Amino acid sequence: SGKPGSDVYGKPIDPKEPDNFSIPAGQGVEILEDGHLAIASEDGAISTQGQLISVIKVYPVSGNISYRTGNISFKGTVDISGDVQTGFQVKADGDILVNGLVEGALLEAGGDIMILGGFQGGGKGTLKAGGSIKVRFANEGTLEAEQDVVANVHLLNCSIRAGNEIRVVDPKGVIAGGDNRAGREIFAAYLGTDLGVKTNIQIGLPDDPAAEIHSTEKEIEETTQNLAQVEEVLMSLEQYKTEQGNLPRDREEDRIRTVREQFAIMGNLGKQNKRLVQQKGEQDSALNGKVTAKLMAYSGVTIRFPGNAFLAKNDLKYTYFKSVDGEIRKGVL
Repeated sequence: SGKPGSDVYGKPIDPKEPDNFSIPAGQGVEILEDGHLAIASEDGAISTQGQLISVIKVYPVSGNISYRTGNISFKGTVDISGDVQTGFQVKADGDILVNGLVEGALLEAGGDIMILGGFQGGGKGTLKAGGSIKVRFANEGTLEAEQDVVANVHLLNCSIRAGNEIRVVDPKGVIAGGDNRAGREIFAAYLGTDLGVKTNIQIGLPDDPAAEIHSTEKEIEETTQNLAQVEEVLMSLEQYKTEQGNLPRDREEDRIRTVREQFAIMGNLGKQNKRLVQQKGEQDSALNGKVTAKLMAYSGVTIRFPGNAFLAKNDLKYTYFKSVDGEIRKGVL
């Protein structure tokens, strides 16, 4: 409440009683301290639309991502009504939806990326998604998705890494040029072009999965040997403690340090074993994968599976490719 004042004659003037006011809390806002404090109860952006203060999980951007807006980083989903211009970045923990065109920009999403107007990377643009990437088309860009990369029309001269599949859904859809790698399946009506453009179509993301597996197995072997040496030191110290009843201060410090080293090595060994299981699973998935050219695989296209490659020297109609008994086999649809 206010403090009493006085008029020009020195007579006191009492302050008016303040109006009671409560914070108009909406979704994602929690009220504390008897209504005097509002805090966000979830990640998102503050919205004051309407009569309420809310935290929203979708951040709408009207127009283009440009010098007007600057870069965007948001703990939720970003919905852009316009384009994303060259040189700008959009990062979201959730999804990213672009209703226009993405140029040579960087988009990173914890979830999916959807671009309704297409991706014109210009050799600079990069899309990274923890889920899938869906575009109308993509030209000269980098696309990396933990799940799928799906285009409506074409994928031209791109570098693509998809954990599951790459697919162009149009009945005359094209994958041509660039380096296109998927963990399980690649599908399009046309692979390559009638001009013989060099096009890499690869099932399995690493160049040499067997070499990566061998390297990890060697790391595990070395780590296991280190762990055995550390455990031998600990056993020696424990034996000394049992025989003498106690450890000198310097030996006790050695024991504590060695125990910490043991836990660190065990943690590292666990990560290496987990990576090995993942690598072997990915290799098995790739060996059981499939490449489909529904209408044509043109000459100049190279089909790769783990440990094998097939270069198309002639145009091949209605063809699919699989790895069978260590060899790449062609089939007719």
